[in-house]
Amino acid sequence: MADGATELERALVRAVHEREPGGRRFVKLDRVVAAAARFVDRFTPALSNSLVIEVADWTDDDYAFYEQCVVAIRTERFLEGQGNFGRPRDDDEYPTLNVNYPELDDDWPPAHPRVLECRLTDRGRALLAEADS
Repeated sequence: MADGATELERALVRAVHEREPGGRRFVKLDRVVAAAARFVDRFTPALSNSLVIEVADWTDDDYAFYEQCVVAIRTERFLEGQGNFGRPRDDDEYPTLNVNYPELDDDWPPAHPRVLECRLTDRGRALLAEADS
C-alpha cells in the first residue's frame, strides 16, 4: 500500500478502532498496546502484567515493543497521543513531534501505559477506511 504505514502502525490503528470505533475519543494506551501485540504476535503474559501493574518488571523484549509503540504514536502520522510520551534521545536534532526519531532518551522515559492515551488522526481514519475497502 502507498500509505507508508508499518505493520506496527497498522496494528495500533486497528487496536484503537477496536476500542473506540472511529477513533475520535482518546483510549488508554495499555489496552491499545495489548491488542496491537496480539495482532503482530508479540503478546506474552509478562507483557500483560507489565501493562497492568505499574511496578512490574518489564522484560527487555516487552519494553522494546512498548517503546516502538510509543515512537509510532509520537510521530503523529496515524495516531495522536495524550500524556508524557517521553523525549527523543536528542531534542536539538528532533525539535518537533512530527519527525521520526530513532529512540527515546533513557533519562526521560514515557509514562506508564495506564496513564497514556491515544486516538486516531485523520490519516489514521483514512488508513482504516482503505483497509475496510
